[in-house]
Amino acid sequence: MPSVCTSLEETNRSILNEALYKIITDVVKQLGIPGDTIIAMKNVMEIAKTDNSKNVSIQSQDNLPTTTGQRRVVATITEDYDEDYVTSTIVSQADAAPIFRDPHVDVSVFPVYVMSDIQISFQITSPSKTELKRIRDNIRVRLSQGRNILHHESDYNIIIPKVVEDFIADVYDLKQRFFPQTLDEYFRSNATKTTHLMTDLSNPGNSRIAVRRSLRMITGTLDVSAIPEQIEEDSDTNTYKLTVPYKLKMELPRELCMKYPVIICNKIMPTKYLDFIEEDRVKTREEYSRNLAYHGTGDGSLSFFEAHRQMSYRIQEKLPLNLPFFDMFPERVGHRGYGIVTSFLTTVDEADKRTLMNLRETGPYEFDDDFIDYLLAGERDYVVNPYMSLFYFGLHQDGVHFDNNILTISPTLDVKSKVDLGLIKPTRITVSVCLDPTCLYDTVKPRMMKNKDLFLFWLSEYIRGINNFKHELSALTIPDNSLYRFFLQFLHDAVLKEEHDFIRKFIDIFSLDNLMIERLSGIMYSNTPKLYKAVAKHSDLHRFRVDKNFQKNYMDADKYLMRTVMVSRVQARRKTELPET
Repeated sequence: MPSVCTSLEETNRSILNEALYKIITDVVKQLGIPGDTIIAMKNVMEIAKTDNSKNVSIQSQDNLPTTTGQRRVVATITEDYDEDYVTSTIVSQADAAPIFRDPHVDVSVFPVYVMSDIQISFQITSPSKTELKRIRDNIRVRLSQGRNILHHESDYNIIIPKVVEDFIADVYDLKQRFFPQTLDEYFRSNATKTTHLMTDLSNPGNSRIAVRRSLRMITGTLDVSAIPEQIEEDSDTNTYKLTVPYKLKMELPRELCMKYPVIICNKIMPTKYLDFIEEDRVKTREEYSRNLAYHGTGDGSLSFFEAHRQMSYRIQEKLPLNLPFFDMFPERVGHRGYGIVTSFLTTVDEADKRTLMNLRETGPYEFDDDFIDYLLAGERDYVVNPYMSLFYFGLHQDGVHFDNNILTISPTLDVKSKVDLGLIKPTRITVSVCLDPTCLYDTVKPRMMKNKDLFLFWLSEYIRGINNFKHELSALTIPDNSLYRFFLQFLHDAVLKEEHDFIRKFIDIFSLDNLMIERLSGIMYSNTPKLYKAVAKHSDLHRFRVDKNFQKNYMDADKYLMRTVMVSRVQARRKTELPET
């Protein structure tokens, strides 16, 4: 499911100053600074604000510029991104409470928080040097009493950007076909209860949708060690200055993330929400198919980038293949023993609520002609039933799991459901390849022995894709004897029927995986030597046999160049305990 993030507008940064100013006033009170002091806040990303600005403070009644001898506090704020908390800002996980969520169509909008290190430098200016000394000593006393750590709570507003408002309206347009209601009703029923309107006092008609949020358990620390011993004197203004540093951590919203399915109520989302996904995937596949270039030094060696790309892309392409490219379907296993190699995002015919797609209309990719011929020859009746074929066509609909033979494939290759389908969630046809042939029904093997071309077609997909499903195969724990017995039965049948061409093709395909061909060759050589000779006569099987006999004769342990400590002890004990003959 795609996620798109948009940065919060500058207005949101100014609203956040409300929370920061609340923290500043808390610290000023704790330091014992008189309440009639003018407070000014400076943020490197914002303009300076005095204490009588909107949403700032109500301590002082005058809004005059700071005079030379007037007591004042200037709080300078700097923010640094905390890299230690980078894993807590993963936008693919909607950990933060959403500000808008429609569970019916699985659409949500949630803020993305970034942990920031906030450093506030309080520069206290006063005409009285004694007053500043009292404030400094008060801070030191707080440290000795363990009260240099302060706790804060504050509220702020997140103004919803215009692009998010447009996104919610687009979702509404798709959904209201089946659930008619006004846009206002739709928004109110799915938005958080803290949503409200904010207006500009200078222009009441300029209202914006905002969400009220709270910051709780904010902890800050007074850095007493950085406070200078001597009070700084400004002879030009005849005032004294004291600088007090303060540190705290805050999770501040930096973006709003929109998470949505690619299809809502049987209609595809507007292209502006999908184009970036398809463009990225097309570039990835172009990179995969591009010929490798050599480094320009002329030494014939691959550059680091080329070598890395060769390892990442050339060896294997991660499955499944999602079509169309803008779809994001990470499911890799639908049924135990099968691996999903391709998924087709499709809409449901709203007239009959059953028709899904035609297997000849799957551009830009298409099924192999031989596979289509296999389906038309009768395999289409088996591939829609799990464990009755080496391939399986399944149905997947978000929120609904279909684990039985729910599909039919007509002679014209139309794929339909046997039951009426819902039109709310996205629907996909999945094509799977059997990863564990030992789990198939007993009727499959005899049918494949009569149609060995289809078996070879599956074997090619199996060998090429086996490493793509290493994790799934490790969970299956297929015993080697059961798996290879399945393959040996096909070779044995081919030997009896003198199908020499099948034997050659079988070994050629199997040799694409060095480990598997070595295991197969070793098992045949050790357990079925006659079958091994018959297969090797019509193929290159002998090239792949590796002697796996590592058993040592402990009676003649001295003949081995390398031996374990245990072997040495056994041999030594035999020499001392057994009489020589």
